[in-house]
Amino acid sequence: MLKSILGDPNVMTFQVPSFLRRKANPKNVVSIILGGGSGVQLFPLTKRAATPAVPVGGCYRLIDIPISNCINSGINKVFVLTQFNSASLNRHISRTYFGNGINFGDGYVEVCIKKSAVNCEWLVTEALTKMKGKIHEIAGSHITSRVLQTCVKHCSQAERDEVFEELRPHFLTLAYNAYAVHLVKKMLDNASKKQLAGFISTLRGHVAPLLRHMVGSVVVEHAYDLASAAQKQELILELYSTELQLFKDLVSAKETR
Repeated sequence: MLKSILGDPNVMTFQVPSFLRRKANPKNVVSIILGGGSGVQLFPLTKRAATPAVPVGGCYRLIDIPISNCINSGINKVFVLTQFNSASLNRHISRTYFGNGINFGDGYVEVCIKKSAVNCEWLVTEALTKMKGKIHEIAGSHITSRVLQTCVKHCSQAERDEVFEELRPHFLTLAYNAYAVHLVKKMLDNASKKQLAGFISTLRGHVAPLLRHMVGSVVVEHAYDLASAAQKQELILELYSTELQLFKDLVSAKETR
């Protein structure tokens, strides 16, 4: 092509090879949609229905979004895996995509119902064993923090206490972390009185900076709600000026006498 344009017989021409990407036939592709989430993040909307069954945009459900994406992409063989509170989800799929519902050729939307929940205790124990020694790093990562939160939710109290002890030296750092704040709150919810007292003692001298922080203020507020009257007074006292704290100490000493 270059030779014919320039008209010079001595010019060497090179033809760039064309790389054709192999395209998959959508008719040979099967889509699997995981619709079995327990819906903790959307509670109370998921109190009686699974997350994919939550209404959106009028008559639609969240499950219609991935199913629509599959159908419009030419993938008309769809499996939906359901588990928690799946009655309304199964009913919606059967009414919408079966019988008088949407017709899209020789395709189908098949619902696969999980008949019984798998005992996940041994999985949680194995996961926590592998995390040991690195739990504080996992808690602060946006990729793995959700995994650790799930393990803490389903593990035994003894395992939860071990996680608490490993996180104890790092609680102050994690209190500023947007990805670890939910884990810290879960740990406080399940903490004993001794553990809660130890956590509040780690906040000593850092209450004011934490309250000025968007994430840290959430941790302080949660700890304050769970604290005893004496512990609440200890947290509030840090917000007073140095002079006022000294004055209150003198008054307390005088009252003791």
